[in-house]
Amino acid sequence: MPRTGIDGLAEELSRARAAMRARSPADARALELLVDVLAGRAGRALAAAWDERRFQGPCERAGLLLAALRAEARAAGPGHPLWPGLGAETPRPAALDAAALEAVLARPDDRLVDALARRSAREEDPARAIAWRWPAALAGAGGGGRPVALAELGSVAGLGLVADDLAAPWTFPDGGPVPVAAGVRAVGRLGLDPAPLDAARDEDAAWLRACVPAGDRAAMARLDAAIAALRAARPRPDAPVLTPVALASAPERLALLSATAPGALVIAWQALLRPRLGREERAELHAGMRAWLATHRPGSALWVELERAPGAHALGPGRAALLTAHARAPDGGLRSVRLARCALEPSVVVPEPGAADALAALLAAPAAGTAAAAP
Repeated sequence: MPRTGIDGLAEELSRARAAMRARSPADARALELLVDVLAGRAGRALAAAWDERRFQGPCERAGLLLAALRAEARAAGPGHPLWPGLGAETPRPAALDAAALEAVLARPDDRLVDALARRSAREEDPARAIAWRWPAALAGAGGGGRPVALAELGSVAGLGLVADDLAAPWTFPDGGPVPVAAGVRAVGRLGLDPAPLDAARDEDAAWLRACVPAGDRAAMARLDAAIAALRAARPRPDAPVLTPVALASAPERLALLSATAPGALVIAWQALLRPRLGREERAELHAGMRAWLATHRPGSALWVELERAPGAHALGPGRAALLTAHARAPDGGLRSVRLARCALEPSVVVPEPGAADALAALLAAPAAGTAAAAP
């Protein structure tokens, strides 16, 4: 259910701390201290900043609070009381204390209030582009072998749309590389989101960096490389285009992309999008995407989801996400293929037996002039 203000925030902070403990000890320490800090004057100030906001995700408020504090510390520099614990490149969890958090939050400056009231904390990790680069390779789109049109649903800043210009960090459990498409011949790169960020703007790029957990140097390096790649791609004919659109309406925009890219394989994908959507919006998007697939010939369109797996906490950090592809089969029906499990920030990919071959068969390029199967 949507949440407003700080109702139930203490429980949310505790859940977020458990999830963050291994990845960022500094963030986990901040979340631990914030439970008590927000019980007083700092909590009232935060409630005022969030008075007119509605939050959907299970830890959305915790993520935004941390990102806003990191952004504030980094913008102010080494003299800020939270700089040693949250702003420095190598943060020191022991440097964080309740007094510093209380001082910053009880009387927030305009920059912090603006971030809390207006921003959203969504980490943009180009490693999640495994969702399209692996299926594109299975479809024969590597090395320009087959034209593709790319679309990301819930695109934070479009960084995943240029992931083919970046290194491929993914391996199977045996250490072998996951085959992903490079040298892609893209006839379109489209990012769809209600409020996409422009990574070419220093202000938005700084916010993207603030959304990376404190001290996660590997994630920060991936982000910086992707921002550089996106900026370098701006003059190209296939430069990403970010379009503000309600996510439930994304299938309608995809239909336009399909119409303008005849003969191309259209790959639409999403990464950790479901927590941002209410139940009705999620159902509407799911139905719309299935309807969109049904309008295409088999082998000409694909929808891929990289989402948190059911029972993710019990599965362990390396299997918390599920990669699922949806495509139209030769008989006209829609098929869903569970490709693999991986981390929310994918590196090692655990494939489902036979799934890659099954998807490759579904994505075989349709013969020229082949009529669409009946819906």
